[in-house]
Amino acid sequence: MSSPSAIIETTVERLLERADLASSHAALREGIFPVTLWESVLAAGLPLTLAPESAGGIGLGFDSATQLARLCGAGALPLPIIEPMLGNWLLGLAGIEPRDNPVSLAFGVDSPLPLCGRFGSQVRSHRVPWARCSDLVVLATDGPALRIALLPLGENIVVARDINMAGEPRDRVDLSICDAETTVWHDLPPDLTASTILARMALLRAASMVGAMERVLQLSVTYTSERHQFGRSLASFQVIQQTLAVMATQVAAARSAVDIAAVESDLARIAFMAAVAKARASDAATLVAASAHQVHGAMGFTQEYGLGPMTKRLWSWRSEDGSESHWHGWLGARARENGDLWAVVAA
Repeated sequence: MSSPSAIIETTVERLLERADLASSHAALREGIFPVTLWESVLAAGLPLTLAPESAGGIGLGFDSATQLARLCGAGALPLPIIEPMLGNWLLGLAGIEPRDNPVSLAFGVDSPLPLCGRFGSQVRSHRVPWARCSDLVVLATDGPALRIALLPLGENIVVARDINMAGEPRDRVDLSICDAETTVWHDLPPDLTASTILARMALLRAASMVGAMERVLQLSVTYTSERHQFGRSLASFQVIQQTLAVMATQVAAARSAVDIAAVESDLARIAFMAAVAKARASDAATLVAASAHQVHGAMGFTQEYGLGPMTKRLWSWRSEDGSESHWHGWLGARARENGDLWAVVAA
C-alpha cells in the first residue's frame, strides 16, 4: 500500500502536468479566478486534506498538509491551497461539511483578529487572502471556547481589492456589513486556541516558501550549468559555486525547520516550533531570492522565464502570516516569560 506521502506527491505531480498553468497565471493577472484549475484541485481532494473524515474530509495530519503546501509552492500553483485546507479543517472540527468553493480565513497575523461575538463597526480585516472568490471563516472568542462562523461568498463584504507582489488577491473585508443576529456560530474544540491556528497558518506558509525556494535553487543550478562565459560554464567559477552552496544550505535549513514543526504533536510546543519554521523560512527567502537573481543576471527578470514568479512569491510570502521580525519578537517574548533563555534556545 502506498504511503500518504507518496500518494500526495503523485497526485500533485499529475495535477501540475495536466494543468494549463500558463493560462491560469494569465487569467489571474487579469483578475480572473482560474475556475477550471480549481475544479481539478477540488477533484483531487487537496482542499480536504486536513478536514476530518467524519465531516467528509480526508483526515490527514499537518505533516501531509505541509508536504502538499511545499509541492504546490514549488509548482507555483496560482490558486489558494493553504487557506482552503485550514478553513475546511476548522469547519470540520466544528461539525460543518467542507466547502466546494474556496475557503479563506478572515483573521491572521497580518489581518486583525475579529475576536467578537457581534460584528461591530470596527470589525474589519485587511489583506485577506483570496477573499473576493472565497467563502470566509471568521473567529470569535465570546464564549468558553473559540467559535467560528461561515460567511458565504454572496455576502459581498469585500470593500477593497488588492494584490500582493506576486499578483495574488489580498483584499480588505468589512464584517460590520454582516447581520450578527442571523449569523450562526459554531464551537471549536476547547483545546484549540487562536495562537495554535495562527501558528498552523504560518507553518503552511513556510512550507510553501520552502517549495518555492527549492524550485529557485533548481533553476539556478540548471542555468549556471548550461550558461557559458569565457569558454566555461558559470557553475565552474568558484564564486558561483559558493553562492549556490549558500543557497542550498539556506533551503535545507528552512526545510528542516518546517519538517520538524510539521510532526510536532505537543500542543504546548506547536506554536513555538511553527514560529521557528516561519522565521527561518522568511530569513532564508531573502537570501535565496537575491542570490538567484545574482547568478541569473538579466535573464531572471524576463517575463517568459520561471524565476521571477517564484521570487515574487517569496518576497510576498516572507512577510505574510508573520514576517521573520514578527516571529523573532514572538520567540523572544516567550524566552523572556520562560526566564531561562538557554532552555528555550536548546528546545
